[in-house]
Amino acid sequence: MNYPGIWGEAFERWVRDGRPRAATIDFDSHDFALPADKLLATLWHCDDVMPADVCGALELPAGSTYSIAARKLHPAWSLIADSTASEHITRLGGLR
Repeated sequence: MNYPGIWGEAFERWVRDGRPRAATIDFDSHDFALPADKLLATLWHCDDVMPADVCGALELPAGSTYSIAARKLHPAWSLIADSTASEHITRLGGLR
């Protein structure tokens, strides 16, 4: 799915700024702050290719998409990727 350019630009700026807690979105000559996890969730299905320098900064291969980056960087995804299914079941109170 392709997204309007402001989302990719906001992501690229966020990466270049050191990935702070909030991203800045430039819309109609106004800057708006958006929590980084919301930006990543927005780009979850974006198959637009990122610029090579952004891929490199994220240690992703050139030609990677915003979706790949969002899934790598989103805090909830990281938690799932770093845990086992049994840990999640335990945290949720077990199977019923």
